[in-house]
Amino acid sequence: MSDERSGERAREDDAAHEAAHEAAHEAARDVGSELIRGLRPRPATLVTLAAALAGVFLAWADPFHEPEDRALVVSNKTGARRLFPTLVDADPAKATVELQGPDRPLVRLVPGPEGGHQVLRDEVLLGAVDHDDFELLWSTLRMATILRKLGRADLDPEARKIGRQGVVRISLPDESFTLALGAVVANGGVYAQLDGEAEPWVVEQSLAWLVEQPAQAWLTERLLDLEPERVTGLAWGGGDGEGSAMLARGADGFWRVRAGGAPALLSSEAVDFRLERLLRAQLDPFLERDVVPAESLRPWLAVTEGEGRTRTLLVGGACPGHPDRRLVDRGPGLFGCLPAEEIERWPLPGEARADEGGSLLEPRLVPHEYGRVVQIDLEGPVERTLVRRAGEWTLVEDAASEEVSRDEVRRWYGALARVEVAALAEGAGQGEGADADADGVEPPGKPGKSGKPGKPGEGDPADAPSFSPDLSLVIHADTNERLRVRCATSSEPVVCVRDDGPMLRVLGELPEGLVFDAETFAERTLVHVEPGEVRGVEILPGAGGRSVRQSAHLDMGVWQLDSPVHVDGSAAIDEVRLETVLWALGRLRAARWVEAPVEAPLRQVIAEVLPERGERHTAALTLYPGCVVEIDGHRPAQISAAACEALSEDLLFDDPLRFWLERARSVEIAQGDARVFLVRERDRFLAQDGGELDDEALSEQLAAWIDWRSAGLRAGDPPGSAHTQLDIRRDAGTRVQVELGDGWLRLADADWYYLERPEGEGEGEGEPAGGDGLEGEDASPSFDPGAIEID
Repeated sequence: MSDERSGERAREDDAAHEAAHEAAHEAARDVGSELIRGLRPRPATLVTLAAALAGVFLAWADPFHEPEDRALVVSNKTGARRLFPTLVDADPAKATVELQGPDRPLVRLVPGPEGGHQVLRDEVLLGAVDHDDFELLWSTLRMATILRKLGRADLDPEARKIGRQGVVRISLPDESFTLALGAVVANGGVYAQLDGEAEPWVVEQSLAWLVEQPAQAWLTERLLDLEPERVTGLAWGGGDGEGSAMLARGADGFWRVRAGGAPALLSSEAVDFRLERLLRAQLDPFLERDVVPAESLRPWLAVTEGEGRTRTLLVGGACPGHPDRRLVDRGPGLFGCLPAEEIERWPLPGEARADEGGSLLEPRLVPHEYGRVVQIDLEGPVERTLVRRAGEWTLVEDAASEEVSRDEVRRWYGALARVEVAALAEGAGQGEGADADADGVEPPGKPGKSGKPGKPGEGDPADAPSFSPDLSLVIHADTNERLRVRCATSSEPVVCVRDDGPMLRVLGELPEGLVFDAETFAERTLVHVEPGEVRGVEILPGAGGRSVRQSAHLDMGVWQLDSPVHVDGSAAIDEVRLETVLWALGRLRAARWVEAPVEAPLRQVIAEVLPERGERHTAALTLYPGCVVEIDGHRPAQISAAACEALSEDLLFDDPLRFWLERARSVEIAQGDARVFLVRERDRFLAQDGGELDDEALSEQLAAWIDWRSAGLRAGDPPGSAHTQLDIRRDAGTRVQVELGDGWLRLADADWYYLERPEGEGEGEGEPAGGDGLEGEDASPSFDPGAIEID
């Protein structure tokens, strides 16, 4: 019975639950229906949406847009349109520009038959247009801007006067433009109308200025509108006859005399300087062609350009009304008047007037750059050849070849390229027997009595210096040009001849080793260390010298002094002198190999090296008299005077007194029993009470101490006794006590002293800096760190 009741109750609960679920579902359905009915758009909304979509489509597609035939170019300032937008891509060399001003003849700028433009006035040719002026004209047309359209104030056609103020026409192979100009607008611009346009505009006033220029204003006033770099040949007087000469620029870029004088090599810089001055000479005034008959003109100058085109200039007599100018005919067009001094032919090497305006002679014996040289022939006294292949040099002799160091070849050629020469003076002798050539033959290029360059058998042999070359080199450039150099090395001065040209005297001396062999180009590098790799340096005195042990090490990028003990500590190190020593040591190379020295060494220089790659090591050399060095792993060698002087440097400043006195607060001077106490204020010494010094001798002595310079450091006691003691007190730094004697200076209680440099003796004169008594045939008055190795 109870089971039946339980089942009936469960069925009633299920029915109630199902009824509740259906009621909730029905309620949700009713809510969704209401929401959908609320979101349904009204007809007006649908119409508005359709109109908006149609507007977007029309704005994007724009079926009513007419395609523009020309590209619109706008100004970056005003946003206005360019007047001639297609000129941006047009070739100005093919353009004809016509400028017609009010009550003015027609001016036409037309392309010339040989490039550039020519100016015509009413079909009468005036001459060539100035290149710069045409560039400015074309830029004005290309950038011409329409300022604005016409406004209400511009409606009167009579006030605009379009077409009555000038016309600008531009003709190109595929298009043309005609612009009629009108009156000037009060607030800027000018009225204008382009052919084919329905409405006029207001354009830039610069277009009106173009038509106001006279025809002659476009004419170039320069002799020729050329750049000197484009000229490859010059010929005066047609290249033959009296006063004629011919110069040509070779493929290697150097000018040479080809006719009218000795075949001399000329300075490209000097020729280009004169050429630029000639080409830019101003013609003034211009004259019509009927002022003189054409047969009165004679050839003057032929100018050849790189393309092979030659322009011949004619010259006549004095210009009417201008006696100091000469008539010049540049070709079709007007005559011009040029200053008479520009008409004269340039003086060439070997002529009596060659020095009037500066010689054109190339001042370097061998001017070719190292990178342009591909072969060097030694023709005498023996025959050898240096050939460069793929950047490496090979020495060829008797069919045998040997590869040599290219660095040594570079240095050898660099020394040769630095040899300077000058023209040999007339009648200059070269030692005994220099009065005449043995065969009575005039040397190449030497003028005879007529003033013309001499040829064999011409001139007066008694005036000719002898020339017996004992050295002959041929330099081959990468342009197939060859330069032959012959020298008489035993003459005084040394005389050389290039390519059978005039005789040249060598300024100074020729470098050694010009008669080269394999030993000349043997590797001579003794030490190769970068200055930044050195961590310490030490200079030890040798048995043959009296210098002081000097030592310093690099600590956190700052050099610290280890020896000798100094009152200034590390501030006493002169880093310029220290770097000079390191530079010389790191780039040391042998000038020549020598026998082992027998003299006692002067000093030893030791550097501690920490290379970027590799292990820490030391580089050491021993320096002997005569600039001879010994280095482990190399045979004894003599080094250059510059390197020798650098390695003789000390590490300390050579002006200690100046440093101490200029930073002194006070100083007490003791000379015998006399004592003087001075104070220093405002960079000058004063008496103890602040008054001016009235002792002129003392003032001079103070100035002399400030100018005191050291010639080096010496170990031991100084010669003689001290005559002056200085007690210097400083605001920054410890107290300095100094003893002064005749030619020396010593810090109190020091076991070394400064040796004074004699008055009037510059650094490097007498003994090299450092005073180790180095002597040699290559003594140098000064040292330049960059001169140790010049490639």
